[in-house]
Amino acid sequence: MNGIRDLGQRPVDKLLPNLKVLNLVGNEIQNWDALGPLEALPFLSTLVLNSNAIREIPGNRSYPSLTSLSIADNPVSGLSSLAALNTFPALTTLRMSPLVEGTPSAQARMLLIPYVRALVTLNGSKITPKERSDAEKQYLKSCAAELRDQHGIGHHDDDCSALPPAFLGAHPEYPRLVCTHHNPLPHAEGPTPATTANDAVVLTMRSMCSSGIQSPDKTKRLPLTYSVAKLKVLLQSMYGLSCDRQRLVARVHTGDIPYSVDLSDDFNDLQYYCVTDGTLIEMHERDRDEERRGEEKKAQEQEARMQQQLREANAQMDLRRAHDRH
Repeated sequence: MNGIRDLGQRPVDKLLPNLKVLNLVGNEIQNWDALGPLEALPFLSTLVLNSNAIREIPGNRSYPSLTSLSIADNPVSGLSSLAALNTFPALTTLRMSPLVEGTPSAQARMLLIPYVRALVTLNGSKITPKERSDAEKQYLKSCAAELRDQHGIGHHDDDCSALPPAFLGAHPEYPRLVCTHHNPLPHAEGPTPATTANDAVVLTMRSMCSSGIQSPDKTKRLPLTYSVAKLKVLLQSMYGLSCDRQRLVARVHTGDIPYSVDLSDDFNDLQYYCVTDGTLIEMHERDRDEERRGEEKKAQEQEARMQQQLREANAQMDLRRAHDRH
């Protein structure tokens, strides 16, 4: 924590030609360009930038040996910054929080994975092949919805060459994922169905309220475009709890480790929350005091994670200094 804002034009490649680990936690770096001299370090493999003020990660940067980047507690925003991470050719480990501003961490994880093709570990948790496959397929579905709703495109060929440059610029991984998985929109010569089997999921509904705890689980097949608001209306008809008193939690089974996500925005749909087949939807009765305690706990956990990352980074630096002395 030295109040560093800009590394300037320091010839770090000459001063520290063999540097592998650099810890810049808790400084005042606001712009990635301020790190420019680090691009000249041929062996830099670990860069820790937690608790700075970086808002954007630009593309077309050359960090040939950077395998681990930690950029937690920075106000990074925008999907363009996620796409820029792909320009680091060796990057396999990322620590970043929040992953996507204003988005629950589990859902944001599913949004980020498709953007960085070589990423192996995200926030200390390994990305399994199934988790990556599920995330990429959900990403394709969201891209298809964007093409239909924002660009008026209902079909395209597999090479994606006719898609708008603005869309391809925002989603540079889309053509690769179409080749890897499938084209989420029909070809020009084919029909444009309103809904396909891949656009719907089978969900299990469960009441966790004291008044409905004895009610049996119910299974429904719903389109991925089904909004949370509609889901609450459906659950009200099933279990009698009014929509304004419901708190919905999705228990999603994707990858080796299931995760939970609060369906907190009535205007978003199931696809937005990366809901998959077999997801359990729990209906809880809202408890304002519990919600406040939950927010406080999340803040404490994030602070604990930040402190742990700082300790790990400092330990790496200490090991490096000890190695250099000998």
